[in-house]
Amino acid sequence: MQDVRDELLKAHTSYFEAWNNAFKSKMTAPVTAFISNSYIGVINGEHHDAKAYVEGVERAITNLAGRWRVEVKDVVIRSELEGILVYRADLTWADGSISQIIMEIWRKENSTWKIIRGCEEYLPSN
Repeated sequence: MQDVRDELLKAHTSYFEAWNNAFKSKMTAPVTAFISNSYIGVINGEHHDAKAYVEGVERAITNLAGRWRVEVKDVVIRSELEGILVYRADLTWADGSISQIIMEIWRKENSTWKIIRGCEEYLPSN
């Protein structure tokens, strides 16, 4: 299962590289390619489907010029096709920053890792 863990972490790293590149290029497709069409998530208590997630990515890329820093806290491999990541993400931009705790379920769809479920909670700023 170590190989599956490494593969999932590589996909996760690529996901955030896509985000960081998108802040510069304003192209969302490399980010949204990681989102399953069946995605369902909760962000700060609000439910989102794949369409709402994509719209949120488009707003973030348009309105922010930032950079994510991610610290993975835990990885649970459920099978060769599914894993769970829990991590802290900090986004910094010109006039502020946010921090989140994020839990995502990733699943292989047609040999590609995709985010199928997510839960994000913003951390209070100090």
